[in-house]
Amino acid sequence: MVVLTYSCEDMLDIKQKATTDYSEYFSKDKIDECIANCYSQWSHIVLTGFYTKAFLSDDTYTGGNARNDNADYESLNEKTFSSAYSGFYDYMWGLYNLVYNANCIIENFGNYMDDAEVQKGMAEAHFFRAYAYLDLVSLWGTPEYVDHILGQDEFRQANGDRKKLWELIISDLEYAINSDALTEKVLGDTESTIRVSKQAAQAYLGKALLYQATYDNPEFGNLNDGNHGWATYTIDTDALLDKAVENLDAVVDGGQFDLIDDFSDLYHMEANYCDEYVLQTNNAAALIGTNDSWSFYLAQLSVVTTTWRFQGSVFSPTTTGDFGSDYYTAGGYGFTQGVTKSYTVNGEQTCPYGLVDAFASSPGEENSQRRLWTYRSWDEVQSMGVQSSGTAYGTSGYFNMKHIYRKSGGPSNYLGDMDLTGAYTSFAGSYANYPHMRYSEVLLMCAEANYLRGHSEKALSCINEIRERAGADAYTSIDMDKIKLEYQLELACEGHRYQNLVRWGDAATVMATQAKYIPTFTNGTSVSWYDNSASNSGFKSNKNELLPIPSKEILVNPNVVQNPGY
Repeated sequence: MVVLTYSCEDMLDIKQKATTDYSEYFSKDKIDECIANCYSQWSHIVLTGFYTKAFLSDDTYTGGNARNDNADYESLNEKTFSSAYSGFYDYMWGLYNLVYNANCIIENFGNYMDDAEVQKGMAEAHFFRAYAYLDLVSLWGTPEYVDHILGQDEFRQANGDRKKLWELIISDLEYAINSDALTEKVLGDTESTIRVSKQAAQAYLGKALLYQATYDNPEFGNLNDGNHGWATYTIDTDALLDKAVENLDAVVDGGQFDLIDDFSDLYHMEANYCDEYVLQTNNAAALIGTNDSWSFYLAQLSVVTTTWRFQGSVFSPTTTGDFGSDYYTAGGYGFTQGVTKSYTVNGEQTCPYGLVDAFASSPGEENSQRRLWTYRSWDEVQSMGVQSSGTAYGTSGYFNMKHIYRKSGGPSNYLGDMDLTGAYTSFAGSYANYPHMRYSEVLLMCAEANYLRGHSEKALSCINEIRERAGADAYTSIDMDKIKLEYQLELACEGHRYQNLVRWGDAATVMATQAKYIPTFTNGTSVSWYDNSASNSGFKSNKNELLPIPSKEILVNPNVVQNPGY
């Protein structure tokens, strides 16, 4: 008898359908898919990143229906948060997802560098990794250093080395710039604004160098003092600033960007792909040309969060004004509706560096277009056709104008931010592209870096270019206080203020009594104050310079050390 034996193992090795094997995925023709993953992930962290940084600032109060309407956002604004706040984990996790997507390209496409699209994708991957780490380092201090795809035995990394993290950011941006593979921005050409440009990489390199030169400088933020979770390292501030000047001057002097004339169009559809947006997230609902491959559906700035308290008709349009025809008023929680102003309450000064007071200190700003489209008083809002009935928590009668949403058509003939077909729900997000960096920020950084290196004439020129568009008076001389003020005015309510105050070493002074007293505006006629002094609100030195590492990360990673004070 003959017995035949054989194995069926090979027959059982069936390739899974609708999947691509890892070894086959990173082939030359997959570079567009891989870099699109970076763009997509980048677009999906816009909302969390903006709100985290905006609520940490002193630009606005945290409003809503009443106290504790959104306790998490209140904790950011009042500096009473803990490591359990889910938004910290969400943003850190999102940034590390972006790092992972970038590392997948950097690690797997090195054998295809003869291909122009691979070269471009590789340069963009280096840019996105630097972009992610710039926020990780400036917000968390010493996040885990991950410059490759981790093996199983490499999980649970310890805190990164602060100096090496800065070096990674700078080297990644230098790689992107020197690759000669990135898009070259062309003035007036919307197509050249769609993907990351060489000039955007130069601007971010200047920003990273300026950040390191101030955050870790004893004369400014002084985080490199041994009290913030890492050993002091040697820093050559002058060399960092000289390099920042070189890159920021290149962007300013290159002529590829310009400030748009109408300040009111910023953050609205009219400004999509404009020459002022150095880097923007492209929204798929606002396509132009051939950018459909590089636009993504995402949760953009939500109307319910960023606009006024229209819900419950606390604010509503009148029948005689144009406001109801020009703006969406069907919903709105009013979390950022009220900009800050200094008052004396119970014998104590609240918000001594409030946004309203900052504008009042700027020559020629009283009726400037920048002031009118950053905030307006209740009298000015009423004249636009708005009425009030009820209580609006978190405003004393001065209203954030930057993020109210336009309807299409109407008396002002706006393009419309919400839905080009006219459909609308109160939970919708804006269709306007989100500008991560505007040219005015480049001018501000250029002014700051040049001033710190003794180039006052260049600094003055940059600041006056911004003030001219704003409609404010030009300065005849420049100093650091004027530069700081211009940052506050120009970038108000855009999520930059907290990081700037920390890196300048001003946060403990400016935000010491933040949210000790919080206003409520009632029926458009009176202001009352919530006494929040028992909550221990306000910025705490040697703690709030950094955010806490999320508790979820601490629980699963025993090698990570929590930031001081948490």
